[in-house]
Amino acid sequence: MVTSADASGAHAPKPHIDAATYKSMYAASVSDPAAFWGEHGRRIDW
Repeated sequence: MVTSADASGAHAPKPHIDAATYKSMYAASVSDPAAFWGEHGRRIDW
């Protein structure tokens, strides 16, 4: 079973968010998942 992925490929040079933004978003997703995903779910045109 693989528990990690190698990010050194094509996607590594151009991340969509910086490390600080990722950490902030991750903390929000863990502390209140319903609110986090509710907010991001509204961004999608269902």
